[in-house]
Amino acid sequence: MSIDNTKYGIIAYASNNIGDEIQSIAQMRFLPRIDYYIARDRIKQFIPNNPDEKIKIIMNAWWMQQMENFPPPDSIIPLPISMHIRREICEKQFLDNINVHDWFINNSPIGCRDTATLKRLNEAGIPSYFSSCLTITLIGNESIKNKSDKYVLCVNLTDNELKIIRERSNYPVRTFFKTFQGGSMKKRLMLAKCILYIIHNAHCVITRALHTALPCLPFNTPVLLFEVKPNPNGNYERFYGNSELCNCMKPIDFINNPNIYDINNPPENPKIYNKLKNKLINTCVEFTGHDNNKPIFDDDYSPIWDMIDLMQLDEQQLIRNLYYVSEKTLLNAYYNKRNKALDKYYLTDNI
Repeated sequence: MSIDNTKYGIIAYASNNIGDEIQSIAQMRFLPRIDYYIARDRIKQFIPNNPDEKIKIIMNAWWMQQMENFPPPDSIIPLPISMHIRREICEKQFLDNINVHDWFINNSPIGCRDTATLKRLNEAGIPSYFSSCLTITLIGNESIKNKSDKYVLCVNLTDNELKIIRERSNYPVRTFFKTFQGGSMKKRLMLAKCILYIIHNAHCVITRALHTALPCLPFNTPVLLFEVKPNPNGNYERFYGNSELCNCMKPIDFINNPNIYDINNPPENPKIYNKLKNKLINTCVEFTGHDNNKPIFDDDYSPIWDMIDLMQLDEQQLIRNLYYVSEKTLLNAYYNKRNKALDKYYLTDNI
């Protein structure tokens, strides 16, 4: 009798963008378990514990910083979906490398997160399609949302844009910057879940950040995505095909016309993402044979305890926090807390 040596892994990151871990949380819905955390930027060097093991991994990610660390080894069984391939490495003939090109061909069709990646792969003769981002398959929890105080969430906006939004909003306006330096994978995933909780419960989200905007769609959180200007490193290309899924406009139009988007009574999100979402779900379930089909937040979930852990409090500080515990108090403390692990991650609001 043959033994099934198939294992399951998720991608791990060493970046300062906690949006990467939001991608990993989206993967976890479709995995029966997690046997390995596989570093994205060292994926070629991955070695399983047992040489006979085969590791299934959903490869939705931004690829990649160092092109010499691709393709993955034969021990990895990939689902190449929701992939973004950097323009810079393509300009350095990344897709012309025979090993890289053969890997893409052998694992095609490739699901592309954006239409810029789709264009590059098609030009290289690699069968591909536009899949959009796996984060549109996240599942929210309406019972938690209904218990939350209303606030407007702004991410990656200018000071002038924040000023105008505060003048127009009947609700508190909160902002955060989703960079994170250091920390274990466990803590990075914990922080990503806290961020998703804040996005999930917002009355309205206004942002330039794709990994803030796209989770709003399955969460039914109204979102306005500001158009991103082209820049030399090509980051704006990640928006191609995805900005059309959201209510999207130029920030200058929002600033000059107070009636163009009502923050206090925001329009519903477009529903055109649903077809892409359903295809993503079907593709992932066919690959892993699993779908937990559960909200990422339980009915009794609160970020308070995760935030306490993330703040790395000493015993006396923990006692003081628990003595004065309230969600608002701890959220405000978290917004203003900085320490060695979180020295480049911070939240701010208008309090």
